Amino acid sequence: MIPSRPNRVLSPIVTSQLGLQNRVLRQLRSQGVQILATELQPDLTIVVDSAAGPALRRSASCITARRSAVGELISIWIDGVQVAWLEVGHARAG
Repeated sequence: MIPSRPNRVLSPIVTSQLGLQNRVLRQLRSQGVQILATELQPDLTIVVDSAAGPALRRSASCITARRSAVGELISIWIDGVQVAWLEVGHARAG
């Protein structure tokens, strides 16, 4: 019999993070939001299509915007998961 060792990749913390991220993914998909990418590190992040931006902005209590040469990277937090999208053409001259 081979001794059982804890899984180093799917530790209890990673498993918990994946569960949280999947719950938010399901919630966004149920609202018709197109998911473009997901990340676990450094923060739980879901990147969505910018078409969802207006509805997500209305539902958010806190919005962060970071300007770039191509637009603004907008992000909100849903249940501890960062949800982000790029709004092209909204960058302001600084």
